[in-house]
Amino acid sequence: MPLYNPSFQAGGDIFPARFVTVSGEFEVSQVTTTSHPIIGVSQEGTFDPPNLATLLGGTESKLAASIGKTLKVFGLGDVCMVLAGGTIVAGAKVIASTSGSTQEGKGKAITIPTTAGTHQVGGIALNSVAAGEKVLIQVNPHVVVV
Repeated sequence: MPLYNPSFQAGGDIFPARFVTVSGEFEVSQVTTTSHPIIGVSQEGTFDPPNLATLLGGTESKLAASIGKTLKVFGLGDVCMVLAGGTIVAGAKVIASTSGSTQEGKGKAITIPTTAGTHQVGGIALNSVAAGEKVLIQVNPHVVVV
């Protein structure tokens, strides 16, 4: 039986296929620090249809949602794509990358580092990919202590 996945509002700019955390009542934000518990993954596409802004004389948005906009969040048990921030092998537990100087660089999937610490796992990789590709994961948020 599928789990209920409610609609969420963006608490800030959220890029497609990134890990998200709860930031308010039915509100999510892109994961930016290692202490944020992961609730799921943002939708795979942008909020606006492709080429709409260009046709209207504007600039294309790279966002899944901007603040206050509704977006799809893949939750526990769902299978979805996440942008990889590094090389990932099938079967690896993945966490959210918090490196990068911009919001666009954060929330990508990376493997758990070998250094001691507590890690917020977002899911398990179902295929192997290189950095910059999308990895298929089963969303399974939990905590791992190394």
